[in-house]
Amino acid sequence: MSLNYAFGFSLFLLILVGLNIYFFYTLNTVGRRSSNFNVPSIKLDYAPSVFKDIYEYLNYLPIQYKNKNQKFTSIQKNLISSFNSSQNVNTKNIWRDTEMWASDESLFPVENGALGPLLHAIRTSQIALVDNAPKGTQLKLLFLLEGKQKLYFKPKRYQMTDVIRGNIYAGFDRHNSEVFAYYLAMVLNFKWIAPSVIRRIHVDREIVPVATMGLKRTMVKNESGSLCIYGKCFYCKINETVCPNDKGEIEGAAILYLDKQFRVHKSPWRRSYSSRKMDWETEIFLEIYEYFVNINSLYTSHNQLEHT
Repeated sequence: MSLNYAFGFSLFLLILVGLNIYFFYTLNTVGRRSSNFNVPSIKLDYAPSVFKDIYEYLNYLPIQYKNKNQKFTSIQKNLISSFNSSQNVNTKNIWRDTEMWASDESLFPVENGALGPLLHAIRTSQIALVDNAPKGTQLKLLFLLEGKQKLYFKPKRYQMTDVIRGNIYAGFDRHNSEVFAYYLAMVLNFKWIAPSVIRRIHVDREIVPVATMGLKRTMVKNESGSLCIYGKCFYCKINETVCPNDKGEIEGAAILYLDKQFRVHKSPWRRSYSSRKMDWETEIFLEIYEYFVNINSLYTSHNQLEHT
């Protein structure tokens, strides 16, 4: 028994020493700028300062993050080829095939150039009916396209450079985050984000003629005489409308609607709509957060020294 105890205790000490060495190495490498690797400069004049901080921080990542995986080159080429393959799109075939693509493991195909035609169809197919989306906390529209395919449409609320301050409930969702999430998922080979593209819709020509009576009841004219939409949702208000631009268009994210039941995987980082704290807000997660804050402060101090 004593030998087993001694062996177990020795193993515990070995693991503890290894973890300490790892954390000391991490602290030292994060705060040190690499001499043989620098992130290429990009123009960030109009971006919030946090973007610049993140981009500069990439130069201080440990060396293992700077070695490009050779497997990514072929994945990148396949993605670009697939996105660009939008010639001779037959939307009837696209919508028919869409029903067969979706499963609990993947919402869309990633081979044989299927993505380009799909995104092209989402962006250009004629709209047969427009209604308020039945669920959600913010304004969304439901499009029924010719061919009976459905899309969600999340309208634009902010310019790209707008910064919303306040608590986590402040402001509206950003429409382009849906598109960013989809493309990022494609790069990371996560096939569970619904395909989404930016689409511009002319209110008078494409919405009003095919709008349901329910949608028309949530449309009002602004001071310039343009028809604006406040929609129907949990937080929708008549004084918080989406209005067309000078061309009479509303920009938004067009998101593929899959009329199926899927197994739900709840995000561990989802927020609570009540006073109850989520798991990631408990003490252990806050300690992890503070650890990364300390790493960031170390990086900041090194960065300030380099610029003095």
